Amino acid sequence: MNKVIIEGNIIEYFTKSQIYQNNIPFKELFLIAYQTADHISGQLNIPCPDIGYVPKIHCHNIEAGTISEQFGKTYTTDDIPELSNNFIIISFQMINYERLVGVLAHEMRHIWQHIYNPTINHYPAQGFMEALTHPAEIDADGYAIYYMSQKLNITLNNAAEIICPEECQHYPDDYIIRIKKATEIKDNMQSKSNKKSSAFNRFLRLRKGEN
Repeated sequence: MNKVIIEGNIIEYFTKSQIYQNNIPFKELFLIAYQTADHISGQLNIPCPDIGYVPKIHCHNIEAGTISEQFGKTYTTDDIPELSNNFIIISFQMINYERLVGVLAHEMRHIWQHIYNPTINHYPAQGFMEALTHPAEIDADGYAIYYMSQKLNITLNNAAEIICPEECQHYPDDYIIRIKKATEIKDNMQSKSNKKSSAFNRFLRLRKGEN
């Protein structure tokens, strides 16, 4: 077991290579998390992060003077230079497969943003109300909706009800924005897939001596 200090808290965790060892605590939880994260990292072309579970994750909004709870949080090696790998913490209160998949997709999209679109999250959202309109949170929710729809073979709207229940029920405009972002990401992913298939098929034709 490894230990890392994040925001003054000692977090114990296992790396992806360690989860196949025998007799590790919460092995099933780590297996599910890393198997999902490994698939997402391949799709987003990012390194698979380390993952740790904690009892609760508190989000402090200093300006508003409020404290809220969230299911997951991402720390990059730029956030904490002592980290050897990007790190995601997940709340033990979120022991639900669908929610776990959604949280990992959302948080790993933040890692993707850090690598491929760093300006989008230069000033992270503080609290739920800021997250409603923050471009990085909309993008992360949009990807999570898309990924959930693909993973569970459900519609984007059904996936959005899992990923964004508050927006769905109380903030319809922000909900629609997230559906649009998920649709945009879906179209982009499909376009990339079609280009890869076309290039591969052309390669096969060339090998056969066809034009």
